[in-house]
Amino acid sequence: MPEGASGLLLVVHHAGAVVAHVPIDAQGVVGPAVQRTAIDAAAADLVALRERRLRVEARLGRPARRATPSRTITAAILHTSGSDRLERCLRSVLALHRAPDEIVVVDHRHDPRAARVAADLGVHHVLAQFADVGAAWNRALRIAGGELVACLHGDVVADPTWLDGIDAVFDDCRTAVVTGYVGPSAGLHPTPRAPDIPTPRGDLVRVTGDRGLPIARAGKLGTGANMVVRRVLPGWSLHLPTGVEALSVGIVERLAFADLLRAGYRIEHDPGRIVLRDPQGRAGPRTRAHRARQRVRSLPHVLAAARRRPASVTAPEAAEVPTVEHIDVHRERPGVSVAIASHNRRDALRDVLLGLADQTHPADLMEAVVVLDGSTDGSAEMVRGLALPYAVALVEQPNRGLASARNAAARAARHPLVLFTDDDIVPTPGFVAAHAAAHARLGAEGWVIGLTPPVVGDGWLDRWMRGWWLDHYGWLSQPGHRWGALDVNDGNASAPVSLWNAVGGLDESLAGRRQDHDLGARLLAAGVPIALAEDAIGLHHLTVDPSVVVRNAHQEGYWDAAIAARHPDVAPSLALARTGMSVRLRFTRLGAPRRHNAWLALVRAADRLPHSAPAERVLALSAWLAYLDGARAGARAFGGPGFAASRRAEVVDLPLDGDTPPPQFGAYTVLRLTIAGKEIGRVRAASPGNQFDWDALVARVVAIAP
Repeated sequence: MPEGASGLLLVVHHAGAVVAHVPIDAQGVVGPAVQRTAIDAAAADLVALRERRLRVEARLGRPARRATPSRTITAAILHTSGSDRLERCLRSVLALHRAPDEIVVVDHRHDPRAARVAADLGVHHVLAQFADVGAAWNRALRIAGGELVACLHGDVVADPTWLDGIDAVFDDCRTAVVTGYVGPSAGLHPTPRAPDIPTPRGDLVRVTGDRGLPIARAGKLGTGANMVVRRVLPGWSLHLPTGVEALSVGIVERLAFADLLRAGYRIEHDPGRIVLRDPQGRAGPRTRAHRARQRVRSLPHVLAAARRRPASVTAPEAAEVPTVEHIDVHRERPGVSVAIASHNRRDALRDVLLGLADQTHPADLMEAVVVLDGSTDGSAEMVRGLALPYAVALVEQPNRGLASARNAAARAARHPLVLFTDDDIVPTPGFVAAHAAAHARLGAEGWVIGLTPPVVGDGWLDRWMRGWWLDHYGWLSQPGHRWGALDVNDGNASAPVSLWNAVGGLDESLAGRRQDHDLGARLLAAGVPIALAEDAIGLHHLTVDPSVVVRNAHQEGYWDAAIAARHPDVAPSLALARTGMSVRLRFTRLGAPRRHNAWLALVRAADRLPHSAPAERVLALSAWLAYLDGARAGARAFGGPGFAASRRAEVVDLPLDGDTPPPQFGAYTVLRLTIAGKEIGRVRAASPGNQFDWDALVARVVAIAP
């Protein structure tokens, strides 16, 4: 041990990941036996669980995460102390295994020595206009050229593996920020911890704002001394609060974290991303007084953040949305017909058409086919009066439903590729080009799905809605995702017109909902490849209200029964396949339409409480009961397997021992777990009504596997 050290921190690695941080109070020589005892006490259970998980993943055949860098990274270093420390920080960044694409020093202290250090090392040096931490970070986000911004304070030294594997972490589109461990250098014990050093957790921690107060949860996630952020999020632009001076306690970043959690995004803390900083000496009276004044000045911001339940979720400015010019299109750009179905939404439809005018795809290779499905609000006159750089075909028809409108648009399309969207989904500039590029990458006729992150309002229900959609897309983007009918949607999706005609378009008898799931069942049965285009972003301007949730749940139950009758093989994937007491509740008619107002009144009453959890639970219960009642009515109307659907699920054997190749299984297969040929349990690849998720499946198998 170095002279004067009072302890050491062991960082325990297993199979390429950090599984634990083990502090040891000691002086002098710390032998292997002492280290082993401490590691076993702190990490033995974690290592055993991880080994079980790795064995299960191998038996399931889960593909590895992408190993090659796939995203551009800007390293932004906030100049916080002396130029000598800044130089050490920059040299550590230059020595990273996963090198950033550019390095920028953001100087809000206007230090000429920092400019000389940056020039000597060949990195950019920019001045922040104000001596404000939030303004400095916002400056870094504005000038960064990378998709990710890796942020450090200038008084830390990054471990060479700091950015290893970071590209794959952000494959999940709900992940907004990844923070890491900030420890003391020189082998000193990490206690007492500075406020911006999170407690070592021993494993990656994912935090959302779905439960608990976001401001309280954000306070345990670290700070800008060690964080990697996604510069532009789907439907939201990251912006840190300004006017808060308390750099020493990291309040600026934590307030931003709280807003991200409210907006439905996820923040991850990864103890394997390590930076070290020199321990600070004992602060003198003047320094302590200055820090106290900083905390007092930041107190109004903290109290306001604690009281503020809503998130300010708005569409980003067009200039802040990344384009898709970096995508390599392997063939000539195809012509694209954008099919828009609309019913009495004139103003929203105008926004969609104007959004298409800003596309990076050539205007002469585009057209908009607008189908007005019984519109009586002047939408036709508005469309005819717009001056747009691309061709527009207008189709008017009596109100026949969404499926009929989409089919009519596909029939009128002049280009070989048809892109379906809605009159409340405003395309970002790379929307059309991303769909075209995804089809070029497929190499065969297939169905491509884009992202429609909700642009919603300012409540817990909005946060839940945004989080659900981002999770949905995150599951679809996992390597080796098992596609199911529930994954297919037609609100931001494209296909060759020839493929659309071959599968017969949408079934117009499904006049309410679930016409996209019916299409998904037919696509999968025909072996059509399905892909996700993460850059094809359309901002979905939703109206979120508890009454809409309950009404939609009743309709979804009704039309799920129709899907089960038409596609018995898809029935096990539907929520109506759930068994047990909750299904028997359908006979009580507690979710009947005549009872919806009573449930909504109870939701509104619970919403007056200071915490949103009671209102969330009441709404979830009322929506589930409404779904069950709709499914009961649908089963009587359409027949089919109804609530017995789960009995028809495919069963596949999964031996947990031996070295046989992983079995082939679908998104909703029942896996029969065996050891030495003897069954030890069964799990569903995906639970009814939910998307396939590798992490959830592995967790279910690990819970049974010895």
